[in-house]
Amino acid sequence: MTKGQPSPLTHIRALRSPQDLLPVADVIEQCFASTLDEDGRDFIRQLRKAGRIALSEERLPFEREQDLYPLQGFVWLEDDQIVGNLSLIPFIFHDRTYQLIANVAVLPQFRNQGIGRALTEHAIDQVRKSGNNEIWLQVRDDNPVAQHLYQTLGFREHYRRDTWLLDAHQVPPIVKSSNIIITTRRSSDWKNQQKWLQNNYPQDITWNFHLEESRFEPGFWKGLQNLIKVNVLHHWAARKNDRLLGLATWEATRHFADVLWLSVDPEVQEIAIDALLQYFRSEFFSIRPVQINYPANEARQVFLNNSFKLQHTLIWMKFTSES
Repeated sequence: MTKGQPSPLTHIRALRSPQDLLPVADVIEQCFASTLDEDGRDFIRQLRKAGRIALSEERLPFEREQDLYPLQGFVWLEDDQIVGNLSLIPFIFHDRTYQLIANVAVLPQFRNQGIGRALTEHAIDQVRKSGNNEIWLQVRDDNPVAQHLYQTLGFREHYRRDTWLLDAHQVPPIVKSSNIIITTRRSSDWKNQQKWLQNNYPQDITWNFHLEESRFEPGFWKGLQNLIKVNVLHHWAARKNDRLLGLATWEATRHFADVLWLSVDPEVQEIAIDALLQYFRSEFFSIRPVQINYPANEARQVFLNNSFKLQHTLIWMKFTSES
């Protein structure tokens, strides 16, 4: 920090859960009120509900406790009041640990004092001391100030991702006349589906999507395992003259929206996505919103034509120690 600014050593401490959750929820909400999506608002609600555990005997459902405990991170104190926050979210995927920096928030009246930078520097230092250098964060593409801050700290952009949302109870479209047909997925489609999934959802960030390719594999036993785990997946394929153009997979979630995964031939991406989405909207009358995460700026007009709304574009940045 620059001369005249407070020392991090006297202001930063580890987040204490659950007693810090109520003030942390307030800080996050004040800082991100204009950009929170429904999942973000639900996260704030659950933070507050969890924080009240420290004040009453109210209990969260077990699965929600698993979401929030043990919440990790650091807070910035001024006169013993929390005015800044940084969350550290660990992911273990294929026996590898990833740390996601999130919710870097400072109350408006305390900004421009280097608090966000100090919290991020401290988090990087603590993660590296633990022996883990796999540190990622996400920043909105319309926040150049934060992007510049993270770049100066050694983060480099790796991906840009669009998040699309289809509201529930959308009116089914009038399906266009086409020589593209929609069929159930065939076992022989799996090789291409796997390749196209990896193209649209790179393996070094699938830990954040909870995308396990093995769950998509065809076969009786895989289907039975998915049913047992309550991860029901519905696949359908778009074909033209028996050529496979792409596939879509619908997955129910316990979050705000269900998910559509798209795996399409890059050579016919827009045609394939259009046919798959038209079929979904005409055959699956969804009572819940549906979300698609996709590489930024790809097939945007197709999503818009099918009544999807762009929620946000996030830049994925990874810490590079050589920077």
